[in-house]
Amino acid sequence: MVNRRRGVCAALLAAVVAATAGCGTGDSAAPARPEVDLATLDVGNLNAEPTYYDKPTNLDMARLVEAMRLGNHLPLPMEIDPELKYAPTKIAAVRTFTATSSAAITNRFQGDSAALDGRIGGFVSGFVTAGRTNTTHNLSWDLDNVAMLFETEQDAARAADAFTEVERAALGADIQIQSIPGFPEARAHSAPSFPGGIHSYYSAGRFLLFTEIRDNAMYELRRSDPEQLRNRVARSIEKLKPALLSFTPTPVAELMQLDVDPERMLARALNTVDDPGQYGIPGVYNRHGGLQIGFNPEADSRMFEQAGVDAVAWKGGYVYRSRDARAAQWLIDERSDVGKFYRRAPAPAALPFTRCLEYIGPATGVAYYCGVTFDRYAAEVTAGQLTDAQQRISAQYAILARSK
Repeated sequence: MVNRRRGVCAALLAAVVAATAGCGTGDSAAPARPEVDLATLDVGNLNAEPTYYDKPTNLDMARLVEAMRLGNHLPLPMEIDPELKYAPTKIAAVRTFTATSSAAITNRFQGDSAALDGRIGGFVSGFVTAGRTNTTHNLSWDLDNVAMLFETEQDAARAADAFTEVERAALGADIQIQSIPGFPEARAHSAPSFPGGIHSYYSAGRFLLFTEIRDNAMYELRRSDPEQLRNRVARSIEKLKPALLSFTPTPVAELMQLDVDPERMLARALNTVDDPGQYGIPGVYNRHGGLQIGFNPEADSRMFEQAGVDAVAWKGGYVYRSRDARAAQWLIDERSDVGKFYRRAPAPAALPFTRCLEYIGPATGVAYYCGVTFDRYAAEVTAGQLTDAQQRISAQYAILARSK
């Protein structure tokens, strides 16, 4: 049941954000609405106070902030290939990471990640970009790029050797070495037992780029096209290499001086809730980075441009900072436009202007979405039960109202 609910929540939010803008956002005046007595909000046992962050409290937190900087800088999958305009289905799937034991690696690497520990040194942090070409799994091909930052170029080169050798040893005889056009130094291979898949490891400066392509149609047909897969890897490296080399890493000795939440966006986001349907590490991004962690970057890009979104935070839900109050309300109105598998759901009694939806499609289980605004901030949450969604959006509204 939990897995079904995860999938439905993901599908719900993906469909919600697929709505696109058709007109302008009007003037900047705040929408008229009744006054809200925060004491009347039903927030359950959720923390409804903003949580402020200053400097990192430990090196791991600092390295995650560096990973967010990287996410703001890397090309989107749809900038590599316009067909890659959809994101993975898991809500806020793992993007930032600071260890090779992270799901960012273990969910993709075909070897024993523990075997890498003694061979890899100087790893700082990494960021995952991921895109797919179709919302129907069997019709899509997926491109994941795992960019890993190291302290030195030598560390990155040694890591390329380690990843390649450990994975190839694990695959054994089930392996075909591949050569990437234009990038002969890339260490690429495929496995005949997994048609449609290819892995590539390419070091560029202080970075190791791990590229994984999964062509699900090829897999279903049990037919692979190695040339097409190699060309896709080549296009990916061609776009990502200059981005990696133009990124200016923070000196390791200065990581603890980074600001975790310089514009207090994370402070405004609902605190993480105990929900197995949530994935990912809390983070704050600029407009471009915010497209990396959403579900429909093509639709989001148009909406963000229309509403003037310049910052996105993810924690227990999403918070978007828009141009003004009118733009924030327009954004939530657009994102809560119902489709054939959705219907209006009751808003919290004390927040009648909240937009809530219920999924009524063919998938098993139910899921709910709620969105609300306060001043220039738009926020949205999802949950498997209506009461949970109502309490989460109520707590989220209270946090926005109490934020400085």
